[in-house]
Amino acid sequence: MCFWNIDTSIPKQKPFLIMKLPLVPFKLVTEFMDSNEIIKLSMCSYRLECFLRISKYKLKKLNVHLSDHRLRYDLTQLNNRSRIFFRKQKSEKQLEPVSKMQQLCERYYGEDNTILNIEYFSSNTVFDLFKCISALFSCPSVGWNFYLDQLSTDTMMHYLNLSLAEKCTGFSFMRCSLSTPLLTELMDKIPVSKLLEIGSDIPIDFKHPNALKYYVTRYHNGRWITLNDLKSVRNVGWIELKSTIFNCSDVNQFLRYWVNCEEDMLELLELNLREGAIIDEDVLTDQLITVHVEGASSTDFFIIG
Repeated sequence: MCFWNIDTSIPKQKPFLIMKLPLVPFKLVTEFMDSNEIIKLSMCSYRLECFLRISKYKLKKLNVHLSDHRLRYDLTQLNNRSRIFFRKQKSEKQLEPVSKMQQLCERYYGEDNTILNIEYFSSNTVFDLFKCISALFSCPSVGWNFYLDQLSTDTMMHYLNLSLAEKCTGFSFMRCSLSTPLLTELMDKIPVSKLLEIGSDIPIDFKHPNALKYYVTRYHNGRWITLNDLKSVRNVGWIELKSTIFNCSDVNQFLRYWVNCEEDMLELLELNLREGAIIDEDVLTDQLITVHVEGASSTDFFIIG
C-alpha cells in the first residue's frame, strides 16, 4: 500500500508589476480599464499618476456637479458611465491644497457599483480636484452644473470664472429662480460658442441679445421667448424649450418662416407647446410640403423647403 502526500493548496498568483512596464505597454494595459479604475490607480502613487497623465485615457464627456454639500463627477465613456462622489463630512484632518491624486487615498471610503465615494474636505479644493481629475483624461466635452438652491451666488460666480478660463464646453444652472441682473451677468460672461442650459425659473420679461445665440441652448422655462425671438435666430445648432407660450398655429408660422429664410437659422429645434395645447397635425403642417413615413413608429414629418 502506498501513501502520497499531495499538495492541494491553490498556488498564489504573482502580483502584476504594472510599474515595471515601459510606457507603451503600460498605456495598452490601461486602455482596457474603466474610468474609475484609472482614478483608483492614480491615487496609488504620484509616479502612476504621471504615467496616466501622459497616457490621457479617453472619455466622451466629463460633467462636474457642484453644490455646497457635495461635489460629483460624471465620467462618460462610449459604453458606460461612472461617478465620483465627494461628500462633505466632519473630519478633524484638513487637507492642504490638492496637487496630487495620492492625497485622496486616505479619503477614499468605498465603491458602490460605478460610484467612487471620497470624503469631501473643503470648498477651497474644488478646482484643485477638477484639475487633477481632468488631467488624467482626454475629453472633448466638459460641462459644469451649478445647483443654485444649494450654492451661494458668490460661490457660483467664483467657480464660473475659474471654469471659463479652462477648456469647458458647457454650463448648466439648475433649480430656484434667476433674477434678471444675475441672468444678464451670466450671459455677458459665457461665450455663445458654449452650451447653455437654464433649469431655473426665468422672469417673464427677460431679454438679452445672446439668449438664443448659443450654439446649444436648453431652457426648461421658455415662456418668456416670443415668436419674434425665434425668428431672429441665426447660425446656431440646437435650441430646446421645455415649456413655451406657443400653440400649433405659432409653430406653423415659425416653420414657414424658417423654410423660406435665405439665411442659416438653426439645425434643430425641440419644444413643447404651451400647457393644455392639443397637437393638431393639420395646423402644424399647413402650407408646408412634408414627407411622412407611413407605418413608422414615430410621428416625424420631414419638411421640404
